[in-house]
Amino acid sequence: MKKSVQSTVVLVAICAVMAVLLALTNFITAPIIKQNQDAAANQALLVVMPDGEGFEKVDISSYTLPSTVTEVYKEVKGGYVVTLTTAGYGSGLVIMCGVSPDGTVTGAVCLASTETLGHEKTFGENFIGKDAAGVGDVDTISGATKTTAAYKNAVKDALNTAIILSGGEADLRTEEEILNDNLSAALPAGDGKFTRLFISDLAEGIDAVYVADNGKGYVFVMGEEFIPVDENGNTDNEIVKAAYDAIVDSKIDILEFELPSTVTEVYKGANGGYVITLTTEGFGEGFVIKCTVSAEGTVTDVVCLASSETMGHEKTFGENFIGKDAAGVDAIDTISGATKTTAAYKSAVKDALNAAVILGGGEADLRTPEEIFADNLKEALPSAEGEFVKQAIADKDAQIDFIYAAKNGTGYVYVIGEDIFIGVDAEGNTTATGYDDATIELAKAKASLAASHTKVDTTDSGINKNITSVQKTEEGNYVIEVNGLGFAYFGDESHYMPGKNIPIQICVVISPEGVMLECRTVAHQESNGFGAVCGEESYYGQFDGKTESDYKEVDAIGGATITTNGYMKAIERAFAAVKILEGGEN
Repeated sequence: MKKSVQSTVVLVAICAVMAVLLALTNFITAPIIKQNQDAAANQALLVVMPDGEGFEKVDISSYTLPSTVTEVYKEVKGGYVVTLTTAGYGSGLVIMCGVSPDGTVTGAVCLASTETLGHEKTFGENFIGKDAAGVGDVDTISGATKTTAAYKNAVKDALNTAIILSGGEADLRTEEEILNDNLSAALPAGDGKFTRLFISDLAEGIDAVYVADNGKGYVFVMGEEFIPVDENGNTDNEIVKAAYDAIVDSKIDILEFELPSTVTEVYKGANGGYVITLTTEGFGEGFVIKCTVSAEGTVTDVVCLASSETMGHEKTFGENFIGKDAAGVDAIDTISGATKTTAAYKSAVKDALNAAVILGGGEADLRTPEEIFADNLKEALPSAEGEFVKQAIADKDAQIDFIYAAKNGTGYVYVIGEDIFIGVDAEGNTTATGYDDATIELAKAKASLAASHTKVDTTDSGINKNITSVQKTEEGNYVIEVNGLGFAYFGDESHYMPGKNIPIQICVVISPEGVMLECRTVAHQESNGFGAVCGEESYYGQFDGKTESDYKEVDAIGGATITTNGYMKAIERAFAAVKILEGGEN
């Protein structure tokens, strides 16, 4: 018992000594550690304030600062280094900005971001030496409008923070809030809700026109002046009164014309053109576009007023249409990764151009591309009564792009390019005109060949359900239509919806021996610049001559793994079908 007590006393004494030594060590080293930590922090701060001599963290809890501000350090000579977190194209854009005592930027760097293009890494260099007014003059990053806006706003917030911490006053409202406050002050009856009309070009000296959403009047902007017009058209400004009268008189009753269904409002321009509002659907609903068309039939301005698109490209995409006519619209490049948005935008601008033609007393074709195609098929083979089925495949070597068979068995239509539609009836006759004899004879030959194909009944054969059609040629080869699930997925005609993948429709010709004689992509809705490569001959042509043992050796589509895998799965199904049809096992 005595030894046990002695051991306990010794252990306690050792612990006490260790505690004293640790406390002494901490007393000695803590200042050194803090000094090293401060030096490291100072080093980071010096990046945006190279002439800084020392920094002290500011307790910002008692100040009303921009919501983006997360941390502030004061430099011993009076400047500030501000860290801000905001959102550009993505969230988590962290920026550090140095502000000198005289209110100019000493440096700005991006500490973290999820932006896709990476421009924000060096963009801060553009702000050095700028004050609040100069920030607005910095050029926008091409193709990165949201990133640019976020960076500019963050730097403005840093400059305003420095003013407030120095005892001054700063306006922390956003540009949108300032505008709305000015509109509300000019026309209180508007209840703070206004929509820009984008028709200022109809009146000389007017920069912008806003209408109250509740119909209580307008606000005209002239420079820095906000001049109201009440719901009865009353105003004290003669210039604004003339502009208001011109705008009211210029509004066109669109019910008197047969215009594209997307057109919702039209004003006649001062120079004979038109300002046209259109509502359509892109990736989402509520896609509203304002398009100004000149008297010569070219686009002079395009603005996206509202959208529920996800990528944000539509906000600046309208710039591409300026100066274009209908033909020029088709030539505009698709937004990478935003095929439906691009198509909706192009279609709306075309509708605006067509509407301008009609309003000017001319005639315009308001049919959709699908309707035009269907009408061309009907015209080429009237006996089909408008009912066609796309055939499995066209012979690439023979320059036939598509074959459509009449459902009633009265013949075929052969499509070459975008303009040539040749109908061949069941007896091999054609009434086609305007084409050279060689092209017509080619279509006849193909009609005869297509008619010789025998449809194979695959019911209860064990063939995969994604095999939609099998035909057998006179030579014994199999012409197979097969689907492979791609990346594109829609819940209906206009909305993406998980789990609703749209098939890539493929057609292959495989010999009884299992050699792929031909492969062709019939249809797909993959993204341009990515999976859409599957529709190019440079991709599907790789499968010609391949067998079940080596077809996977072809080059994959870069950046489109899902598309590639779906395509490969379809090819696998086609080879398996031939094995079954030839009496083998799957």
